[in-house]
Amino acid sequence: MKNPPTTGSAFVVLIGDLVRSRRLGREERARIQAQLKTTFAQVNRDYKESICARFQFTGGDEFQGVLRGAGKVFEVMQRARDAVVPVSVRFGIGIGEISTSLSDQPQAMDGPAFHRAREALEHSQEFLAQACVNSGQRERDEMVNAWLDSLSFIRSGWSDRAREVIQLYARFERLEPVAGKLNISLQAVSKHLRVTGYKAYIRGERALTKLLLDYEGASTQKG
Repeated sequence: MKNPPTTGSAFVVLIGDLVRSRRLGREERARIQAQLKTTFAQVNRDYKESICARFQFTGGDEFQGVLRGAGKVFEVMQRARDAVVPVSVRFGIGIGEISTSLSDQPQAMDGPAFHRAREALEHSQEFLAQACVNSGQRERDEMVNAWLDSLSFIRSGWSDRAREVIQLYARFERLEPVAGKLNISLQAVSKHLRVTGYKAYIRGERALTKLLLDYEGASTQKG
């Protein structure tokens, strides 16, 4: 694993926390945590070129990981969300430098990106948001967080069945295999995608990813 310089670079620290997990029974909580651990192993393998510090539990029901850039952050968030349904996950996204040497363990590192991720998570908890970004660029962050709120609002209206359809469609990108897997008609698949606003959601997420990638350009210019 290559170690890029930690100054002048925009790292993305992602902190996730299970919402109201203490209200779960012991067995259910253990099941959810086990599913997340399996998902982390898959994420760390599938996105190893983008990951600086592997995603893992770092205390209680909280987990962290560090990405080299923002290109895969929403994919990682989506994988974590899918793993814990119907439990919700709240995210804090910190963008900036890391002041220590790089490590495969997020607990062994520190710097502005970590502090901002923590502040973003606290902000999301305070305002009941599903995700917040903190890069130290206030005006840009306000725009990105408003966009995140809009996407979260779209997601909040998805039923369990709609989520099943969306997850399968995201994998196959065709109606036929989704209909076959769920034993429903093509029209039913199409209707789920339409009424959930899925295509608008995906366009918004792709545009938001570009906005996050712009942070990296700004950081490089400063460095």
